[in-house]
Amino acid sequence: MTAHPLQRLGRWLSLVMIALIEVTAWLLRPFRMGRLLSKVSLPRLRDNPLRTSVTALGVTIAVAAVVSVVLVDRSIVASAQSTVDDVAGKADLQISAAAGGLDESNLEHAQEVPGVFKVAPVLEQTVLLRESQARGERLLLLGLNLASSDDNYFREHGGAEFDEINRDPLAFLDSASNILISQKLAERLGRKLHDKIALDTPEGVKLFEIWGLLSDKKLARAYGGQIAIMHHQSMQAAFGRGTSIDRIDVALQPGADSKQTAEGLRSAFEDRFRVEEPEQKNTRIAQMLVGLDTAMSAASVIAVLIAMFLIYNTTLISVVQRKKELGTLRAIGATARQATRLMTLEGSLIGCVASLFGVGLGVLLARAMVSGMRDSVASIYMNVGDSRLRYDPQLLVGCFLLGAIATGIAAYVAARGATRVPPIESLVAAANLTRYVGHTRISLADVTGLLLLAAVPLLTGSPRLPWLKAVQVAAPPSLLLLGSALFAPRVIQLLHALLERAGRRLGLATMMANRNLTRDLMRSAITAGALILGLGMAVSFVVFISSFVKSANDWVEQSVPADLFVTSSAPGLVTHTPLPAALIDPLRRARGVSAVEPIRMADMAYHNNTLKLVSTDVAAYAAHAKLIMVQGEQAEAMRAVSEERAVMVNESFANHFGLWRGDSVVLRSEASSIELKISGVYVDYLSDRGVVLIDRKLYLKHWSDQTVDMFKVYTQPGSDLEALRRELAEQLGERYDLLVLTGREFADNLTGQIDQVFTIMRALQAVALVIAIMGVINALSANVHDRVREIGILRAVGMLQKQVQKLIVIEALLIGACGASVGVLVGIAAGRLILTSAAVAVVGWSIPLAPDWGMIAQMALSCVLASALAGFLPARSAARLSIPDAVAHR
Repeated sequence: MTAHPLQRLGRWLSLVMIALIEVTAWLLRPFRMGRLLSKVSLPRLRDNPLRTSVTALGVTIAVAAVVSVVLVDRSIVASAQSTVDDVAGKADLQISAAAGGLDESNLEHAQEVPGVFKVAPVLEQTVLLRESQARGERLLLLGLNLASSDDNYFREHGGAEFDEINRDPLAFLDSASNILISQKLAERLGRKLHDKIALDTPEGVKLFEIWGLLSDKKLARAYGGQIAIMHHQSMQAAFGRGTSIDRIDVALQPGADSKQTAEGLRSAFEDRFRVEEPEQKNTRIAQMLVGLDTAMSAASVIAVLIAMFLIYNTTLISVVQRKKELGTLRAIGATARQATRLMTLEGSLIGCVASLFGVGLGVLLARAMVSGMRDSVASIYMNVGDSRLRYDPQLLVGCFLLGAIATGIAAYVAARGATRVPPIESLVAAANLTRYVGHTRISLADVTGLLLLAAVPLLTGSPRLPWLKAVQVAAPPSLLLLGSALFAPRVIQLLHALLERAGRRLGLATMMANRNLTRDLMRSAITAGALILGLGMAVSFVVFISSFVKSANDWVEQSVPADLFVTSSAPGLVTHTPLPAALIDPLRRARGVSAVEPIRMADMAYHNNTLKLVSTDVAAYAAHAKLIMVQGEQAEAMRAVSEERAVMVNESFANHFGLWRGDSVVLRSEASSIELKISGVYVDYLSDRGVVLIDRKLYLKHWSDQTVDMFKVYTQPGSDLEALRRELAEQLGERYDLLVLTGREFADNLTGQIDQVFTIMRALQAVALVIAIMGVINALSANVHDRVREIGILRAVGMLQKQVQKLIVIEALLIGACGASVGVLVGIAAGRLILTSAAVAVVGWSIPLAPDWGMIAQMALSCVLASALAGFLPARSAARLSIPDAVAHR
């Protein structure tokens, strides 16, 4: 039979740990510690490899969770920022408009500003490939002034890349369909010079002729090689841009002050354009990804805290299992300090091996997750290029040290407590460590738990510090989980007292199992605490994800209604090839169509953030949508917007900028600035940085942008929706590469993409559940193993094998049910904290609580069943031993 991957990993862990401890014992052989390692630790590892490997697996999984989350987070953000750097080249400053671009006539105006050395126009657009090998893939298309040598100053262009152009520059510039693509993309598509490549444009699919191949230099590496270049005027013609460009790259004269020059440019353009350094654009990229980045960073903080607790728990269990061994060492002359040092050294060595495996496993998990996260970010935020992991040696070393040092510290704390027990007590079969938890008096665990729980409301209401946002988001739910786990001894005692009152009505086996709960309160509490923490973490993620997804689904159903959606073939709500506005006429003429609503979703800079400026026919929108209003009444608010005297903003905008109904918003375009009142605040998940809704007539007046991202089609009563869909697909679909989706299909597609964003959290949810189950299995199996002699005595006084098994399974079930029930309650509370505190602080959305009770019940049941199984299997093995062997067991 093929071994399970975790079993194989456990075997390798055991082998490597034994080898490492053998080497360490050999190096320390002149010292007493080396002899103790050789005579005490090595035999135990060889005799009980499974028990040790289970402990090490807990450390491995904990370290892997931290490594995978942090690696993916850093890789996604770094990839986005490196694309910005590669495309910007040597530009000292960049001039861009808020939305809709700026006219290229501004180039001359910028050149006249003191301190400016060179200027270059740039068009930047994401387009879709229509090649069979890469259909629907995104390509970053840049429009540069290839007729001038000035652009060479900003970006590296190899001479060989332009050989074909230099042979006949007029022929290259004379056509609006000539293009350069990266060598990497050409090889993947099987293209060479003068072959054709098909791209989507606002006028439909067009063929472009390849005149050059970009070598693997800085620019060609942007977007993972998914990049192409055209002459800027050719791109304007091919994509219907008129004389519009997206930005102006500016190089400063030697010695010129960048701040003074930037102020001069702002003054020259009367603050109509944004003037910033490329590094500031990286800051805006980071702001745009702040929701995702903070969520992933917070998840990594939670993963670290849970990892440390798990490491402590697994190590503590391992040490508690050996209390008799420690008593024997003390009885034959070893001091408490020597025994503590031995356990600490052994724990540190195990931690080193487990952490090393954890780093490797974390890298593998990150490689599996990064592609999915890249696709999620691309569909909702921006194309971040390739999906390469950005390996950070310092991070990997730090995670290794986290696991190794945490294991060593946990072993030290646990061993120090265990060695305080007098040797004679440790050697007595009935001895336990209950005294160090305390039955009635207040213990250190009680005080620590109360302090952690008291800190939760303080941190929840504290002001948000940007550089500590991830910690502040993660801290309240983490402290709630940790504080609750520390009350596990009191929960066990409460359960014991309740069952004691029930008495004989529960049966003899349940009464005996209940009394066993407090015989070794520390071990029972460790098991229950691990369940509370692991299951609570998993449940909190379930609560957050299910609540957000339900809220998003409600938003899609109520706020984004239509019978048909006509859009480009790009997936997602915010990543489209812009379509020509002229498409509205054939859509309106189609049989059965009652109204067509054009929607444009443009990026707009606002206070160093990039938010969405959404323009649409608000009157048509108001007739069909049922918005979830936070402030204001829908009909009145939308009437003011349709009359071009107000805007509506989403909840995240209002929370981020502190602007609510009745406040004013200043929107800047190339031509002017307009100040409008906010007539209403509504729920909209289009952007977590903010959404501003205006009427399309107002947008067309102030922004030189006629394009449309999608058309919403409303049909007449009784129309054949499927027939209309086929008609539109046949007339327009192939030419413009359009998707014609029903409202249900569009909603399912959109909610599927929203759901995909939670890839990381679902992975952590699974890890948390595994942690909870492993903690139960580890603790309960160790508990049964140490009670073999007790089981033998029970058999000797007449108890049957089945009765012994039933007794231990009931005890395991009681512990599992106790930990699972508290874990579910605490997890729901932690999830609520994430929704009410973290979500509002990071993305500005207040999300109603909507737990997935079915999933929560399945997780809790899994933990309880794991508890029963963890008690049953070792109990069955122990009960099958002959009575003399069991009684003689040590």
